[in-house]
Amino acid sequence: KSLFSEISFNINSEERVGLVGKNGHGKTTLMRILCGLDSPDEGTIEFPKDYTYGYVKQHLTFSKNTLLEEASSEITSETGQWMVEKILFGLGFSKEDMNKKPELFSGGFQVRINLAKVLISEPNLLLLDEPTEGLAPSIVGEIAELLGRITAEPDAPSVLLVEQNLRFALRVAQACVVLVDGEVAYRG
Repeated sequence: KSLFSEISFNINSEERVGLVGKNGHGKTTLMRILCGLDSPDEGTIEFPKDYTYGYVKQHLTFSKNTLLEEASSEITSETGQWMVEKILFGLGFSKEDMNKKPELFSGGFQVRINLAKVLISEPNLLLLDEPTEGLAPSIVGEIAELLGRITAEPDAPSVLLVEQNLRFALRVAQACVVLVDGEVAYRG
């Protein structure tokens, strides 16, 4: 059985698009294909030359002992430690948080840690795979506000948000693509 059929959409510069659908309708699979983690059986995925993306995965994992080490794990030679701290402070972390274990933070702050790791690379496209899964409603609201602030910055990345929570997707995205049985049922 094919998961997708004739699926096509564009994401313009600095545009925020929500990809919405029920479990098993292919949202995460499409995200994995966009990231190159899976390959389409046929068809193509096209990005502009020198285009970069950052992928915030649905399931959070940490490999370092402190928040600062975890967030710094994605540093390139061009990115300094000051940039890591600036991003972490901008996401609501304090100086006292820098030496805490990432696992000790709440679910909402763990999402922010993974978001920081991606933002450090200054991607053109921010791919968010169900960042609110399992979070309390009040934290979902905080994540929506945080994403609103990030995407309001000059030269903000475009965003593709995979979500089951339509209310959250509509709050964050400028447009939504609804997937039903592997096809785009609605875009607007």
